[in-house]
Amino acid sequence: MSALLHLRQGRRFDQRGPSILGLRSLLDQVQACVPGSRTVRCVAAIGIALLGSGSAATAEPADPVALHEEADAWWRRVGEHERLGDALGFHEALAEYGVEIEVAYAGDVASTLDGGVETGTEVLGNLDAMFLWRTEPLMGRDLGNLFLYGLFNHGGNPSDDAGDLQGVDNNAAPRAVQLYEAWWQKRLFESRASLLVGLYDVNSEFDVIDSAELFIHSSFGMGADLGTSGVNGPSIFPATSVGARVSVLLTAETTLQIAVLDGIPGDPDGGAGSQVHWRSGDGVFAIGELAHVWGSVRRDERDEPLDRTTQHRHVGRGYEAPERLLRVALGTWAYSTSRDHLFERDANGRPDRESGHPGFYALAELDTRLLGPRHARGATAFLRAGLADGDVQEFAGYTGAGVTYIGPIPARPGDQLGVGLAAAYTGHAFRRATRALGDKPSRAEVAFEVTYLAPLVPWLSIQADLQYVLDPGGLRSRSDALVGILRYVVEI
Repeated sequence: MSALLHLRQGRRFDQRGPSILGLRSLLDQVQACVPGSRTVRCVAAIGIALLGSGSAATAEPADPVALHEEADAWWRRVGEHERLGDALGFHEALAEYGVEIEVAYAGDVASTLDGGVETGTEVLGNLDAMFLWRTEPLMGRDLGNLFLYGLFNHGGNPSDDAGDLQGVDNNAAPRAVQLYEAWWQKRLFESRASLLVGLYDVNSEFDVIDSAELFIHSSFGMGADLGTSGVNGPSIFPATSVGARVSVLLTAETTLQIAVLDGIPGDPDGGAGSQVHWRSGDGVFAIGELAHVWGSVRRDERDEPLDRTTQHRHVGRGYEAPERLLRVALGTWAYSTSRDHLFERDANGRPDRESGHPGFYALAELDTRLLGPRHARGATAFLRAGLADGDVQEFAGYTGAGVTYIGPIPARPGDQLGVGLAAAYTGHAFRRATRALGDKPSRAEVAFEVTYLAPLVPWLSIQADLQYVLDPGGLRSRSDALVGILRYVVEI
């Protein structure tokens, strides 16, 4: 039971209003909050006094010192939980029914400090609300999992100032309140296979690099070769589409997954958010990935010697993957519809049409913390490369790499320091079209990122980020951009 619920037990609340003694107790707390008190704990003490302010007139006035001690204990307990709601026992109560609810807000202040299109500051953020229902606890049998994910996006786009194509801020999206994901998933064959159907973000399972999650630049989430493909991109943030995914555990270490979705997510004409319209000309987007891991170990075994036998025994969304020493993945993707060539024209001046426009990617990530005695501190590293059809999109290739060190300061094991590089290579057609417009194209748009994450408490963190973008927009005529971002995340 949480401290707040415990404090409320056994007290009668007078619906007619606070008692004189209750108000006096409240005044005692206000007077006790003298300069030098910790503000948050002082407010907690006042709040606890308010909880008791409606008690009957016969109640004894609260002891200011005791209330401060209770508030201090409650605040320490809040700080020990990964989510703010855990301190109230909220998530534990829902778990009995197989329900998980997550709410988080990530806010950014992003400034183009030099170069780009223009210097300026954008304030933006995303409010995420997720609902997962595992049917087995309530229904008595596993009928699958239902997942709903709502989003509220707001604020400007820092890339409008920086002038880049890849995206310096992975929070940037048109203002919208939307249903981002809504799917049903069923485990099959003793959890060695999984079927998922519904509104689905392919980047939740495909082209995912866990060791790159720290970075804010968009291409570290999904490579620019794939992320900028299609008429309106694949089914990823901020616009998703309807489809199906099958994932199969081929061996204890090898997973194969394939997904087929609507080929044009959202509204390519400018509508914000996920709009479910499977138009006749949309076609389909198909993607497949084969992944192999070495040296997997469950998180609850981290105090034991490393077991080189993998512990990976199931696949699908909603499962915590085991830590692994090394993971390698190969992926391919394609669209069924044709697209306009960026430069070539027919005799009537209309763009030539290119069909299929497939792409390929390969990635590898290493967790050096699993090489020796297990502890929280250590480095992770990743490398990714990809190819795309440069005749129908700006980028024909991409290379990304980075290193993250967890616990760079011994006294702060939860802090993370990351350094990364994202290089997106422009296609021949893009360069020819740019020259035809009288501009000077570059062979690549390259972004360097240095970032530092500092958790203040498990449910509140801040992150400082600095990026330097060479030839933003794939243009040599555009000044290199220097971008600084401050992010804060609250998990409820």
